[in-house]
Amino acid sequence: MLQEASADIAQIRQRLSDLELSNRHKGVAEALRKERAETLISLRAILEAFKTESGGAASNTELEQLREENKALAKINAKQRYRIEHLSINLREAIASNSNKSK
Repeated sequence: MLQEASADIAQIRQRLSDLELSNRHKGVAEALRKERAETLISLRAILEAFKTESGGAASNTELEQLREENKALAKINAKQRYRIEHLSINLREAIASNSNKSK
């Protein structure tokens, strides 16, 4: 009977320590939730500040202008590539013909 009482007391002590540990974990979890909420709020504030500083999203007219400019620059780039390739071919042919004449 004394052993049963000792075993019951040991179980009660174990349950009590488990509950205390559980409460500590709940406190830590709550602190983490609060910290995450504060971090999220501050990140949202930073995002809003960034949007206002940068003037927000580009307007449709600005995007259209940029697309047109991009098309024009792509066309110029293609012309330059063609010219460079044409000059390279002619230069290679001229070098080859000069080396053939030298021999």
